[in-house]
Amino acid sequence: MQRKHTDFIVIHCSATPPSMDIGAKEIDRWHRTKGWFRIGYHFVIRRDGSIEYGRELSEVGAHAYGVNDRSVGICLIGGVKEDGKTAQDNFTNAQWVSLEKLVNELEDQFPQARVVGHRDVTPGRDCPCFEVSDWNRNRLQNTPEAVQKAAEYRPLVYSALRQGAKGPLVKTLQAKLNRFSKIDVDGIFGPQTRRAVESFQQHHNLIDDGIVGPRTWTALLRYD
Repeated sequence: MQRKHTDFIVIHCSATPPSMDIGAKEIDRWHRTKGWFRIGYHFVIRRDGSIEYGRELSEVGAHAYGVNDRSVGICLIGGVKEDGKTAQDNFTNAQWVSLEKLVNELEDQFPQARVVGHRDVTPGRDCPCFEVSDWNRNRLQNTPEAVQKAAEYRPLVYSALRQGAKGPLVKTLQAKLNRFSKIDVDGIFGPQTRRAVESFQQHHNLIDDGIVGPRTWTALLRYD
């Protein structure tokens, strides 16, 4: 089911101890055992800062009761002590860098969305085991240049784009596609951009569906 509105960017934790190096694959398996059709989060940030994809960004998630149909879910791996029960803010520096970069990019696409913790929309929970409001205030004091410099050795996260998308991330896409097809860099993913994407995908043995997902981004980024 496609999401019609995005009012929240909800940050979660996996409630696992710092010694557990897991990712989207393991969480997907856990969620399927609950009867869900797949992982409920849209993104997972591993202990080393790697960002993994869960559900399609445009899909309704299954991560925060009451706001699933109008939110994006991000899960940080960690959040409890080694006893597996006691809440603890034990996230790594690499995770903080990746979280900031990811939230910045999501805000480009959903400027009206509020950044909140799971416990802010579902009272009575510890998740994500830190005050998102405090983190958000500190984050907003950092310049985009500072965040980019900190993240330059981390994989950049480019959310899936398709026809109808608008914003700075579309401009980035169009600028990269201009190496192969001369198109307008106007931040609007229209028919011209879709044709350029399909042409790029065909020449790089990708599924030419006109949707810019992880594989298409990876192929484009090889030319940086």
